[in-house]
Amino acid sequence: MSVKKYDVIFSLGAACLCSQMLRKKNLQFCSYPLDWVSGGNFAFRVDLLVSDFKDYFNKEDLFFTGESNGQEEHPCEVCLNKRTGMGFPHDFPLGIDFETSYPEVKAKYDRRIKRLIGDIEKNKDILIVYVVPPSENQENISDNILQEYYNKITTRFPDKNIDLLYISCAPEHSEATVGKHIRKIRFDFTRPDGIPPYDVKKLRTIANDYRLRRRLPDRIRNFKYKMKKRFKRWKKKTARYLTFRPSL
Repeated sequence: MSVKKYDVIFSLGAACLCSQMLRKKNLQFCSYPLDWVSGGNFAFRVDLLVSDFKDYFNKEDLFFTGESNGQEEHPCEVCLNKRTGMGFPHDFPLGIDFETSYPEVKAKYDRRIKRLIGDIEKNKDILIVYVVPPSENQENISDNILQEYYNKITTRFPDKNIDLLYISCAPEHSEATVGKHIRKIRFDFTRPDGIPPYDVKKLRTIANDYRLRRRLPDRIRNFKYKMKKRFKRWKKKTARYLTFRPSL
């Protein structure tokens, strides 16, 4: 397959591994609303996209599960949407009550939704990527369903050149083209030790066939975004150091 170039490449999910792959290959720089979210299969996530994320983050639908995400660097309460069944494990800092956290997190997701819809609408060549995690490899979607939901996307965003890359995990490698714009790949990207269950290095070999066009305004935006993320990380590290620094 020859290398294809796109104006926008984004993850439809599932969970974190798809965005991790795209970022490692410099195919995505900004965060979008489905990047770090669990739950919801391919069809459900397409329906969210084409509805402009209707009822995605309603306050009355969200609740803390009582579990944390287990991360040392960024410990958070796991929040679940009872309407959609989708989980948000990286957004609500541990130890801060829901009422206090919600406005800031809601504003963040509003920005991500606006960014994604805007990036699609103002550009022409779009690649949407969906990866089924190994633990969910029972989701082997039919070609008809893939085509049906691809048609939903193109109906919502007409006059765009949209391609869809659908990746799932299987012991043997197989590849198929569905219609003109859907590439469906199955191969083994598990880790031998199972921690985590997927190997991002294996997964990102698929991304070698794709490039992101980076015009000057995009480069400036991406640079600002990366600097902002680095500054946030620096502030967190500094705050932890000051918190745990022994008294002299």
